[in-house]
Amino acid sequence: ILIASVMVMGGLAEHYELSSMKSAGVSLIRILRPLLIFGVFAVFFSVYTSNTLIPKANLKFGSRMFDIQQKKPALSLEVGTFNDDFQGYSIHIGEKAGNGVDVSDILIYDQTKINTGELTTITAKEGQMFATEDGSIFVMKLQDGYQYVEQRQRSHHNNTPYPYIRTEFDTWEKMFDLTEFALDRTNPDLFKTNRQMLS
Repeated sequence: ILIASVMVMGGLAEHYELSSMKSAGVSLIRILRPLLIFGVFAVFFSVYTSNTLIPKANLKFGSRMFDIQQKKPALSLEVGTFNDDFQGYSIHIGEKAGNGVDVSDILIYDQTKINTGELTTITAKEGQMFATEDGSIFVMKLQDGYQYVEQRQRSHHNNTPYPYIRTEFDTWEKMFDLTEFALDRTNPDLFKTNRQMLS
């Protein structure tokens, strides 16, 4: 606002418009009055926004995050795409029933032991997805599938053969920890102490 005001008044002075207005009896204060009124309004609006609107918006956003993260995990697993929300895992689902629980054509890549060279792939024809009552564990109850474990060589100069393991299962429950998605503070009143939510 300051730079714009200086440029406007400088332009008026450069074309002798200020001199013309002053010679017509218009005082400099009257010429600057619109700029002063707009500047004062902008100052008060900026203070109100920074002091009131932004903290309220941050508080509402923080309090709503918990509700969003408590949404059923099964709803965030889209059909036909790989989901890597769980650290170290990539989950692919071929089909999902309308109830959001029954799924089929499941493919899971377990990369939690990739540092040791161990790669695990899990496939299942069908299964169910649900969370425990306390919401801390996400369970995938897989049916009629296989688990493939491959130990890769960490060095190209090592020609030692490594085993390739295939395990068939009728039913297997794969569990995922949901505590990594939980907020540390869920009470909206506790958010008010955060610096972003203070006036």
